[in-house]
Amino acid sequence: MSLPRFKVRPLSQKIYFTVETLETLPEYPEGPLIELIEGDLYMVPSPTIMHQRISRNLLAIFNSHLQKTNAGEILAAPVDVVLSEEILVIPDLLIVLNENKKILSDKNIQGSPDMVIEILSSNRVQDLERKKSIYERYHVKEYWVVDPAEHSVVKFVQGRYTEPEICYDNVTCELLDIQIDLKDVFP
Repeated sequence: MSLPRFKVRPLSQKIYFTVETLETLPEYPEGPLIELIEGDLYMVPSPTIMHQRISRNLLAIFNSHLQKTNAGEILAAPVDVVLSEEILVIPDLLIVLNENKKILSDKNIQGSPDMVIEILSSNRVQDLERKKSIYERYHVKEYWVVDPAEHSVVKFVQGRYTEPEICYDNVTCELLDIQIDLKDVFP
């Protein structure tokens, strides 16, 4: 196996990674989970038990609704979402509607999911700033940031990413027109 060929930004002379470079690393994809954001690598921490419970509960709620309506499908981490040659993210949960299913490949997702859900971990900046900016730029229709500590959901909707809605009791998924009682989400 040959060593990866790194690229260098002309002005800053900073090395950056691409999806192609990431795929040449000997650890990929069996090693630790790695996200690629604007050419920089970020290790994805292992989720906590609370994180896993919240993910399981949301997965069950959305999966039940999607099976009833046959509107699309929900996938849980780890699944790579490739948005550009320098952006590969691994959302906690994502929804792809049937009309957008062309982005699904056997290996990963090539394009923007219709909805992304991130459950906050220790790196709040990553989910609330970096990823929010990316999901807005790549036209993710609905983006939720679930806060286990606050038992809340910060909801961003396409066209209104600058005006997030913070939900404590229930949250409405505008993409699927369903309302979720947050008591069913937080254990």
